[in-house]
Amino acid sequence: MTLRRRFPLKTSLLVSLLVVALGTGAGVGVKSASVRRGRELAIAAIDANKPRALTRIRASEERRLTEGPLPIEKAMEELTSKGRMGLPTELLPLASADLAPLAGWAFLPHDVPEWMLGGPDSGAR
Repeated sequence: MTLRRRFPLKTSLLVSLLVVALGTGAGVGVKSASVRRGRELAIAAIDANKPRALTRIRASEERRLTEGPLPIEKAMEELTSKGRMGLPTELLPLASADLAPLAGWAFLPHDVPEWMLGGPDSGAR
C-alpha cells in the first residue's frame, strides 16, 4: 500500500502545511522569547553595575538646577532678554593686561617688560 492510498492528497497537503506552520510559529515564539529574555538580562546587568553615588549626585544636581531659587531655564531666559547689564563686576568679562603670551610673536617682537609679566611682586601700573 502506498502513501497515496492511505491519505488523500488534500489531507496530506493540509497536514504538511499544518506541521510547517506550527513548527515555524513555535520556533519564532521561542526565538523571540529567548531574545527578549537576553535583552532583559543585559539591561538588568547594566542596571546592577550603575554607580549609585554618581546617580545620586546627578539627581541632586538636576534638582538644584530645576528647583532652585532661580531655575536654570528662567536664568537663561533672563540673560538672553536683559543681557549682562546689572551683573556684579565679578561676573563681567575684563580685558587682560597680560602681554606675556605675545612675547616672541610678531605682535610683540621685543622683550616684555617685567611689570607686564604679572609676577607676584609686579604691581599693575
